[in-house]
Amino acid sequence: MMLCRVVAMGLGIATVVIAGSPEGHAEDLQGEALARAAEAAARVEGRVDRAEAWLKIGEARVRRREPAAARAAFEAAAGVALQIHPREVAVRYNRSHPVILVAQAQAASGDREAAHATFLRGVEMLSAPDQFGNRPWDWGPIVRAQIQLEGRDAADSTIRRYRAYAEEGLARDRETLRSGVLKARGDFFEATRLRAWCGDYAGAVRDILNNEDFVGPLGDDPDSSRRFSLVHLLNDVPASDREAANPLLAAARKAVDDAGLPGRPVAGESCWQRAEQYCTIAVTLSRLGRFAEALETIAQAAGVPEPPPPNGGYRHTIARSYVLIAEDLRAAGDREGSLATLRKAIPFYSEPRGGRLTTSVANLTRGFLRLRAFDEARRLIEEAYPRWRRPTLESRTRLKLLESLADAQVDAGERAAAVVTLESALADAEMWRVGAVEIPENQRRFWSKPEPVILYAIAAARIRARLGEAVGARRLIESLKPGEPRDEGRRGFAVARAEAGDWTEALSMVRAIADPKIRDRAWIEVATVEPRPRPPLSRP
Repeated sequence: MMLCRVVAMGLGIATVVIAGSPEGHAEDLQGEALARAAEAAARVEGRVDRAEAWLKIGEARVRRREPAAARAAFEAAAGVALQIHPREVAVRYNRSHPVILVAQAQAASGDREAAHATFLRGVEMLSAPDQFGNRPWDWGPIVRAQIQLEGRDAADSTIRRYRAYAEEGLARDRETLRSGVLKARGDFFEATRLRAWCGDYAGAVRDILNNEDFVGPLGDDPDSSRRFSLVHLLNDVPASDREAANPLLAAARKAVDDAGLPGRPVAGESCWQRAEQYCTIAVTLSRLGRFAEALETIAQAAGVPEPPPPNGGYRHTIARSYVLIAEDLRAAGDREGSLATLRKAIPFYSEPRGGRLTTSVANLTRGFLRLRAFDEARRLIEEAYPRWRRPTLESRTRLKLLESLADAQVDAGERAAAVVTLESALADAEMWRVGAVEIPENQRRFWSKPEPVILYAIAAARIRARLGEAVGARRLIESLKPGEPRDEGRRGFAVARAEAGDWTEALSMVRAIADPKIRDRAWIEVATVEPRPRPPLSRP
């Protein structure tokens, strides 16, 4: 008799797994990992990290079609997130508040009711005065997120509350405008951007251009501040406001155009700011589906004179904008237009190398990979990330891009080419694993954990496993120094094997970790990774 069991039900769909089948075994092992991850999440020390651990567990449960377990994990994440002061996230992490992330995940899972409740609870927490009665930290991001996710009607109560908050602050600050000019700036802009979020773009433009009290985020120069504010509002224009946003787009473009007239820019203004503002306008036009206008505008940005270092360096912004426009074109079904736009970005990734410019090459390379333009992707990788004997901070990106190239080649049926790519990546990883020992001590502080030697040992083992050398990969990890180095190696390799769908090897590695904190982290990472099973590639 064939034995079956239902492992998950959701949205009226039951996932049936045959007991003893490879799929059933993998489900069992991933389920065990998730149970262990839940135990580990409760022990995570930092509240931001603990909330995000529960969030990842919830998302993994959603992928397994386990709505009840996902709901419980998201609720646990929300419970922790509601204890986190927004300053803790803004200052230490520079990312969205976990409350916003939880609500977005709940909505993505189909639980709109829970997402709405999380937004309301988040607004209550983020808008409350502190223990000294001070006005709260700016809670505009959660307002914007709710409007974007649920729509303006569903967010009506939050909008009204935020409007009262902004107007109260503005009224208070107007009494002492000169002495409280910094605060007045913020409160006025909060009220103005709310108009834009609600679709009243013409009203927002009037506020910025006609209000004599407006000082703006850049200081006492009204032209610079108004231009900055108009352009800044464009970042939040949704694709659905294609026609409604015209007043804001027209005002922003005029302000940036006027800054380039004879006698401008005004004191304190830099050419690179105008170039980046043109980029923002271009990306907004692209998001609205107005591709011809977007490409014309980005050409204006490219025509702005670039000052010499250290004040130059907006080329990476122009290049990144081309990549974003190309992705919008690809999503709209225009492959040739997308490819042509990506090629326009290449000159802006030329010398000088370094910093954001070099790092941003990855986005352009991935754009070519999505279009299966493998030759151009490989050429960019080779030009942007040279093979020094000793690894640099960019070396890890080179390996990731080579592995992504191999994945894309496999998907295109070019398995032999994928083997060649992975062999090249393996040679790099092995070279850097040895070369990492020679990194001077005063440079190691720039590396995040794990240490470079461990990092490249994990990379080499991961690639060996993909080439069918499982025994050699395992032996490489076990050759690391006992203690933290070996445990970190096991953690990294376990995540790689889970991603490859090899749950037996992944869990075996995690169970072998001696350090309890590293093991807890491994359980969470292994359990919540999104598997992308691929059969090993055999060398010829």
